[in-house]
Amino acid sequence: MIVTRRDSLKLAGAALAGAAAPRAFAQDLTGDKLPPRVPLDEFVQDADLVKALIRGVRAMKARRPSDPLSWFYQAAIHGVTDAAIEIAAAGDPDVMAVNRKKHWNQCPHFGQASANFLPFHRAYMHYFERILRAQTGESRFALPYWDYSKPGNYRFPREYGVTRLAAAIDGDDSNPLYHAERNIYFTDWEHWSGDNYPYSQLTPEAVDWSPARDCAAFFGLTEREGLAGAAADEDTSTRGRLESFPHDPIHRMVGGLIPQPPLRNPNDPANPIPQPAAAGGMANPQTAALDPIFCVHHSNIDRLWAEWSMMSGKEWGHFPPQAWFDDTPWVFFDVVMKDGNFAPMEVIRPRKDFFDHRALGTVYKYEDLAKTPLKLPDRIPASPQLVASAATPLARISAPSQVSGLRAERFAVAPVASSVNSSFERARRQPPAATGQARVLMRINGVDISAVTATGFDVHLVTDANVKPRRTDPSFVGAIALFRHDQHAQAATQAQASEHAAHAPGMPPAPAMPTSRPASDTFDVTDALRAVDQTDPSKMHVVIVPVSLSATVDGQKAVAETTGLKFDSIEFLSKG
Repeated sequence: MIVTRRDSLKLAGAALAGAAAPRAFAQDLTGDKLPPRVPLDEFVQDADLVKALIRGVRAMKARRPSDPLSWFYQAAIHGVTDAAIEIAAAGDPDVMAVNRKKHWNQCPHFGQASANFLPFHRAYMHYFERILRAQTGESRFALPYWDYSKPGNYRFPREYGVTRLAAAIDGDDSNPLYHAERNIYFTDWEHWSGDNYPYSQLTPEAVDWSPARDCAAFFGLTEREGLAGAAADEDTSTRGRLESFPHDPIHRMVGGLIPQPPLRNPNDPANPIPQPAAAGGMANPQTAALDPIFCVHHSNIDRLWAEWSMMSGKEWGHFPPQAWFDDTPWVFFDVVMKDGNFAPMEVIRPRKDFFDHRALGTVYKYEDLAKTPLKLPDRIPASPQLVASAATPLARISAPSQVSGLRAERFAVAPVASSVNSSFERARRQPPAATGQARVLMRINGVDISAVTATGFDVHLVTDANVKPRRTDPSFVGAIALFRHDQHAQAATQAQASEHAAHAPGMPPAPAMPTSRPASDTFDVTDALRAVDQTDPSKMHVVIVPVSLSATVDGQKAVAETTGLKFDSIEFLSKG
């Protein structure tokens, strides 16, 4: 079961114990003026701010799960599993009265176009910050951000990686920032090695956001271009550049794979049936926001967007229609004072309200206030869109494959009839960033990252298979998504559990798992084809380069996994 059961039980337990929502602190912190967000490594040097964070998180976790100002409810706005809801409802029956369709599982990872990712999370963190701040009792509090781009911050923050506080706060030394379902090698500061620091830390490749930083446009012509992606994706599992770099690697590194307890074997109690490891909390969109590290990670992602928006030479790119900006697809909660206590207030605002961080009152300590963020026009100009047409298969590599360790794997594109070369030729000859014309897509089918703990996978399309490509090369088309909700890995887990049950008469059937189409990753390779001036797909090679996200803390040596990415096939398609 992929759910932070310990935290869910604690949240539900508050209602079982008859705990009412804690009274508000005497100071009203529900106003619109917030202090600047500061780097986490500076934030933790201020003992009063740390105490305020601890108190605020505790107060949210003490509230009933059905309370919109509670930790559980706020996490569920991003994503929540049925199992977590069931656990919470056992202690708080009012959970079942929540309008779950309207309020929960709203994050864009659940099938929304990639361009929703950045504005949704900015809005989500904005209101979460206000709710948390109100319960800290500290007027100087604002969400810190984990600036993992600095080598000194490659290690997981210690304040979040210990189970007990060095000194009790309000008579309690338990640490509400600790989360059980994490990659212990990276996050645990009480690791069994006994050295009082985690075994591993991030690599420069894990935190590299240059593929996003160097994008000229916010909205791409397709979802694999631009900082934010696009509003009309070819494949809703794909994402924009900032979501891929560095958002996804951090989620995967923190969550990792969590060992699951073995199943009881009724026929042989002395030999329980093992279960495969499951993705940890931060590695799954439906459980990620329960982990307190989530908010400081996304505070940093928002900071990177803000930084990008103030760089010279940036533009909006291929605008979605005006109706997209005016639409109100998400529902949040703000906090207000009512009869001396905090109370939730439902907030529904159009997307366009979340494209300027300063208009929301957010400021980062080191941002240049003399620079102006990229501003949306009052009226969105019409942008030509890709022709809506079916994708035509061109070529296919059908052999099941696996990529692991740190060795690049090369796959030759199968020869195809020369008649399809015209699609490649049309794409090659059209002007860069042209719309309504031919695009060539590459889709990797049957993607399974269920065994991946700390490795990313860069994808290239090259002519020379003997050269190891780099992210800065024109051959680079993107990376395999590491933070996903397509359930392919879960389906594999269920298959393994069913196989165990089949060999153990009397065992109950495996629990039902969500079903969906097999996972895939789609890349627009038009520009890569144009860069090599090639029209014959049979002369091309797909190169998948494993990238270690983890290095040992002591020797800083890259960690190579023996298991890794699996996929069923690679196909090329023509669109437009």
